[in-house]
Amino acid sequence: MSSVMKPEPVVPVDSTYQVTLDRYGIAAHQVTPKIDTGDYQEGLHLGHTLAHSDLTPSVVKTVFSIRELKQLGGIADQRFQQDLSDDFVEYPPSFKQMAMPSLAECDFDICLLKSKMTPQQLACTKLAYVAFIKGNSHKVVEYETHINAIHFPITATIYAIRHLHVSHGAPLHVNNPENQPVCIVSEQLTMDHDSQIRLHSPTVIEVRQSYIEQLVFAAKDGSQGANAHSGQPGMNGQNAIQGEMIDQSPYPLCQGQVHATDGMPGRHGSHGVVGGDGRIADFCLLKFEQVNGPFSVIFESACGGGGGDGGAGGIGGAGGRGCDAQGVCDSLPAAKGGSGGHGGDGGNGGCGARGTDLILFYGTPQPPHLQFPALDRLLPLFQGGKAGCFGHGGLDGKGASDFEGGQGSVGREGGLGLVGKLPSLTLVQVME
Repeated sequence: MSSVMKPEPVVPVDSTYQVTLDRYGIAAHQVTPKIDTGDYQEGLHLGHTLAHSDLTPSVVKTVFSIRELKQLGGIADQRFQQDLSDDFVEYPPSFKQMAMPSLAECDFDICLLKSKMTPQQLACTKLAYVAFIKGNSHKVVEYETHINAIHFPITATIYAIRHLHVSHGAPLHVNNPENQPVCIVSEQLTMDHDSQIRLHSPTVIEVRQSYIEQLVFAAKDGSQGANAHSGQPGMNGQNAIQGEMIDQSPYPLCQGQVHATDGMPGRHGSHGVVGGDGRIADFCLLKFEQVNGPFSVIFESACGGGGGDGGAGGIGGAGGRGCDAQGVCDSLPAAKGGSGGHGGDGGNGGCGARGTDLILFYGTPQPPHLQFPALDRLLPLFQGGKAGCFGHGGLDGKGASDFEGGQGSVGREGGLGLVGKLPSLTLVQVME
């Protein structure tokens, strides 16, 4: 719930800021003069629609290709042809090496293309997506068609605010529930001591002059996989029924004999559910012409959830009882107990999130003072989920005369979730 704010008159903007607004397609009347997050309960929320935002976006722009997104907020290829090394960029294996299915052979059906791609091929396409933006796009240009087919178009929600102030106790929350990018274009950004900008989704922040205090990448651990149900016990076998003698000559003859039946096998235990993957923003682009600091970057936990335990196998049913002979009729033996059901497999642990690629452009002679977490602090935040335990095999069913069915086998233990790619930091000096 926001407080009522009086509209302020439109003030002509600085020519440098106007160039930035023009690049995003923002007119002067679409710029909000000043916003203070302290005027909003629990801070200011910026997202995709009014349902997830306290402000109406200045512009909602559809971005149709990775090349268009690079022009909006990525590192220009010319920088790598001049003086910038791309050692900080992780490039995927070559397109040919990955033996990607082509879009043409899938009749340009995107769903069919994705169904034919392996998890590794999909992961390499996502890696090429990020490398295209922050690296030399010529090195991943073969992936461009697949990137555009799988990940585009996207909707970028853009907020233009002349002066954005983040108050203590009232964070700026940037969250698009559809995981689409949110852009904040500001002439001045200031933050109180111990205030926070909390980023839940991909974000671009472009500011002429800024004082940053704390940048928090809000994350979620993957959900715990549900434990599986145990198998139902097998039904007991039918007891033997003795027949009656109906004739003695020339040989005894009985009628109505029913043999005991074996117990039914126990049902198998169900498999444990796979743990959920951790979640965090894929990337963040910060463009600061001037930035004062130091400011700290904080990552929250984005570990995979544990796999669910497999269910135990059901107990085998008891074999039917036999019966003794009466008169000259044959005796009927007891039946065999049913076998126990197999235990279910444990669920695999979820994977840790792919850590955020943070790219910071700065326009000062010296890089900003930035406190980025050390490796030993990041590792525990992106762990894969624990493996689910195996389900125990069902016990064998007992026959009436100790003829037992076999015991069910033990299920397999689930696999550990993969460790997520750790966040990365790229500093790029942009001197006009």
